[in-house]
Amino acid sequence: MKNYLIILDTKYQSGCKTVDKLYLAIDEPHYDGMTSQLYRQVMLWAYCNLNEFNFVYVPFKKIAHDCNPTDAEEFFNFGLGELKEQELVDKKINYCFVPKFKSRQTFNDISKNLNHLDQFSDRFWNKLEKTKKPKLIFDKNYVNVAVHIRRGDILEDQKDFGWKFHSDEYFIDSMYKLKQTNKNIRFYIFSENLTDRAIKRFPNIFKNCDIFSKFKEIDDLDIQLIIDGCPYYSLWHLFNSDILIASKGCFSGLPILFHKGSIIVPKGRIFSKKNNISYNEDPVFDLNFNYYENKIYKV
Repeated sequence: MKNYLIILDTKYQSGCKTVDKLYLAIDEPHYDGMTSQLYRQVMLWAYCNLNEFNFVYVPFKKIAHDCNPTDAEEFFNFGLGELKEQELVDKKINYCFVPKFKSRQTFNDISKNLNHLDQFSDRFWNKLEKTKKPKLIFDKNYVNVAVHIRRGDILEDQKDFGWKFHSDEYFIDSMYKLKQTNKNIRFYIFSENLTDRAIKRFPNIFKNCDIFSKFKEIDDLDIQLIIDGCPYYSLWHLFNSDILIASKGCFSGLPILFHKGSIIVPKGRIFSKKNNISYNEDPVFDLNFNYYENKIYKV
């Protein structure tokens, strides 16, 4: 039987007297996204390093979006130099779950103050760079901006749409603001198209709908659309861009933790980091599926 505990903050509160022998591991009991799983691992990894606890790496569980757990292990190389769950059969491992954003039971001072992660940045990049990665398409003659636009599965359900979605206007406004200060700039949009399930569930909205029409009609920005590409390919570009325009969720949230360039995040998603994060507000309020009833999206 697993031994569970809840960590409230970076001051360990379990009353355990054998701190030097404490083993902490993430409990991943369910199906979740690749970067959501690794985000929790990274938070616990940093927490353990800050408090001199023993981090125990737990392999990826079943991953959403048809990602193979073995491929994810190879891509991230996380667990390199760490204790592994299967190696500690004779040890008492304390399992915990790092809740997601806006939860009281979270690593607040780590997840909200990303300066804590600065001292681990080189170690994290060392893990990433140890294994084979996709070739970057960035052009060194430009300021390369990766734009992560979360679409795909969040259009399958109205309840997901409201809190996971940002309007096209948020991204377009962010791009134009960057263009004002960087004339020689190129934008690479990484996103997912409508799923068959979304079209089947909401045919009146999504049938004959091009959800990227607004971006395709822009003729005064240098934009490349990469839609439904390999998730590892997209993620590697988010990590390595000169500037990252982030969306909601962990797919761009994970690169935020260790990004070496400038980052734009939606206003309301609070991160404390030295000087490379700025905020932009979504100009469209009260978002729902009616957003796509605009004739510009109809084809």
